[in-house]
Amino acid sequence: MKKTILTFSALLALAGSAQAADLTVPHAFAPGTPIKSSDVNDNFSTIYNKVNTHEIVVSAIKTPGSQFLDNGNGTVTDRLTGLIWLKNANCFGGQNWDPATASAAALANGQCGLTDSSVASNWRLPTILELKKLQDNTLPVQTTNHPFTGVQTGNYWSSTTKADNPSNVWYMNLNDNSVSNTGKLGFSFVWPVRGGQ
Repeated sequence: MKKTILTFSALLALAGSAQAADLTVPHAFAPGTPIKSSDVNDNFSTIYNKVNTHEIVVSAIKTPGSQFLDNGNGTVTDRLTGLIWLKNANCFGGQNWDPATASAAALANGQCGLTDSSVASNWRLPTILELKKLQDNTLPVQTTNHPFTGVQTGNYWSSTTKADNPSNVWYMNLNDNSVSNTGKLGFSFVWPVRGGQ
């Protein structure tokens, strides 16, 4: 898989010299947009979607896990991407893709430990690139330095269908970091997210 590896000093220089708008992924895929394997391999080379301040970058590099802010309301903010994730990464268990999509869309305050005043339709399944960024940046399964609960060493659904076979959907395996696709009747875990659209 093609990746860009930056040294610590290069990251500091990048963070210090660029504005947040300059640090965006060059190829953004909206939730539900079909993409090909080559899109995942070729376009996932930028580490950060959005960086708000130089201090956040430095903090996240110096202290693994510090990029996450536990909001105390059942949500966790990834300060590097601006995405808000459900703190409980296993509220819904394994589901087929259609029920998983519906579960994420129906999620609201009062469910899954949420006290954030969110309403149905605020939440969604993440794109495959959002899942990949979460895993590549933090390795949440392999570390304990994060505020999430219920993280499973298995497959998590994305909202991204396969371009040449839309009956298949991309998923991320948090055990070995692999990205693959399967039919919508397969079973995978559901990790809702909001923001980033």
